[in-house]
Parts: sequence; structure tokens; C-alpha cells
Amino acid sequence: MLERDLAVRLTMLHTAIRSGQRAGDITAERGADTLARYVNAAIGGMRVAAQGGADRATLEGIAETALDALLPR
Repeated sequence: MLERDLAVRLTMLHTAIRSGQRAGDITAERGADTLARYVNAAIGGMRVAAQGGADRATLEGIAETALDALLPR
């Protein structure tokens, strides 16, 4: 069940990222599969940080940093 959930999440992220790459909104320097796994890991890290007591500003900083890594250079 967990493997299927991960596969669904990665597929959805891959599709969105690939679309953004085609539009020029997301970097094409890395593959959509790699970026999908990166975003998934960032979300997981944010969950752990939140459970550990991170405040909203900290979580927003993590999210902004993760999203910035997706931008084309």
C-alpha cells in the first residue's frame, strides 16, 4: 500500500513538473523524475520538522527554498 501511494504521488509530481519544464517555468537541468523525488523528500522533511515543533515561518522558509531549486537559471 505504501509503495502504491508513493508511486501515485511521484507520478502526479512528475506530470506537473514535466508540464512546468515544457512551459519553461521549471528547470530542465534535471529530469522530472529526479525533481519529483526531490519535492517528495522536501515535503516529507517538512512533515518531520512540523512534528518536531517547527513554526510556520520555518516551514515556509523550507518550502520557499525547495521551490527556488526548481526555478530555471
